[in-house]
Amino acid sequence: MKRKNLNFRDKVQIVCPFNSGTFKILRYIYYCKYAWKFTEVKIVNKFEEDNFNILLIDKNSLHSFEISKNLKKYKIFICLWNGVLDLNDKRLVAFTEKLKKYNIKYNFFVVGYNKNYIRNKKFYFIDDKLQENTYVKIKCKYKYKLNFFFPNIYYFLKITQNLSDFIKYFFAKPKLIFVGGGILNDNYVKKEFSSKKNKEQYLIIDQFYNYYKNNSLKLSTKYFKKILRLKKFTKLQDHWKLYVFQRISRHILLTNLNKFQNFKFILREFNLGLLNSTIFFKHYFLDFGSSAGFGLYDRSMILFKNHRERTVNIDFFKKKLNFTKSFRKFEKINNKILNYKHKSIEAKYLINLILERK
Repeated sequence: MKRKNLNFRDKVQIVCPFNSGTFKILRYIYYCKYAWKFTEVKIVNKFEEDNFNILLIDKNSLHSFEISKNLKKYKIFICLWNGVLDLNDKRLVAFTEKLKKYNIKYNFFVVGYNKNYIRNKKFYFIDDKLQENTYVKIKCKYKYKLNFFFPNIYYFLKITQNLSDFIKYFFAKPKLIFVGGGILNDNYVKKEFSSKKNKEQYLIIDQFYNYYKNNSLKLSTKYFKKILRLKKFTKLQDHWKLYVFQRISRHILLTNLNKFQNFKFILREFNLGLLNSTIFFKHYFLDFGSSAGFGLYDRSMILFKNHRERTVNIDFFKKKLNFTKSFRKFEKINNKILNYKHKSIEAKYLINLILERK
């Protein structure tokens, strides 16, 4: 069954709270420029009645969104940035129930997919190929436009807020960098997983982390392999299996990579522009894909725009949910990294090691 893509050539209003952070707004601009085919886009903090045909609603806007029969004239899409992992969100459930009471039709824009998602007639996705939408007109606050269209200027203006890190990365030798959640730590596991032990998927990750803390990475990798055979893993829904696999495999791989002198793991950057500008053009950037499903996502577009020739993609799945084969791919790469003795090799040679180049 062919998946439905959100690729209408039309005008769209996007409702996303401005207090949710700059990147949440930027994400919509990236999609409008590289994934969607809208002709005119208006990004607003609160819903405004207009003559547009399509309405995109960010999940963070649902709690304050006023529903009326006037919404019936729009083709409505609720954006699920964590893919189907968001479907059980209480705010989302309450909002869709209200829409049903007014007999207002709605659909979901979903990040990531697999064969099971595609069967849902309410799910819309994006193509597997990025292409610049050169004719779209985007209306939003000036600071968001400056950040997207002139990112180097935007981040140079913010140098003083993070001067030491700017100097460190700007003048450093080329490094392979990963920015984002990947290496687990006590605070993160306690917040995200330990408090949700009634959910099997979170319990699995929590138990893995507790094992890892008391054992070597080599033993932890064997424990990971054992997890994939356990009934509590095999009975999970496919999207949760993928999520668990991605979280554990990333932790092991990134922890091993972190021992190399020219690799850098950064949980989050603050007003630096490592990913969102071309200031740090000498570095390479690692991408594992989305934990929510297959296909492209916001990180894909950021790297496509700013670091197209210096992106290192690691894909264990190739759009097939075969966890045995995926683990073999992971194990092969991980063993090479784990057993390589020269931790001071240049970034380009580290990439060759990861990608099995000679």
